[in-house]
Amino acid sequence: MELRVQIGYQQLVQLIQQLPKQYFEQLQYDMVSGQLKAQPKMDKSQFKDFLMSGPVMSDEQFHLFQENRQHFNTWRMKSFA
Repeated sequence: MELRVQIGYQQLVQLIQQLPKQYFEQLQYDMVSGQLKAQPKMDKSQFKDFLMSGPVMSDEQFHLFQENRQHFNTWRMKSFA
């Protein structure tokens, strides 16, 4: 049997807080011991699509990143030398 319910995170927390102590402790144990099933793993093509749809730096942002990196490296070498 499978039951799927879409609720918000805050609602989930409220429901968990209403559990009797025994069930709350059992839930904690199951979560820590890894007995609760994780979400199914993505296959490689889904993961690739996920990565490719992420944010990308513009050339200007990359240039600024490189400058900041150089400044931090200079500061780090001077501070701890």
